[in-house]
Amino acid sequence: MNLPDNMISNNETKMLAHMIKQNPPLVTLNVSNNNLDADCAIILAESLKYNDRLKILNLEKNKLGDKGILKLLTPFIKQKFE
Repeated sequence: MNLPDNMISNNETKMLAHMIKQNPPLVTLNVSNNNLDADCAIILAESLKYNDRLKILNLEKNKLGDKGILKLLTPFIKQKFE
């Protein structure tokens, strides 16, 4: 799924997270160059717990900060060691 340059922010992230939970076959998600911040990253990270098939997640040119990046990486790290 490609959603670059769509000005996605908190409300849209909640809708996207719901879709991620309901669509486990999702393998690629590109949300580059949007308005994603640490709060959006937390929302996405929660939904990624339900999708173990995602292989590519493009978040470049967002304002996630260290907290957001750490939250997003957590589901991937847990999957690798489980």
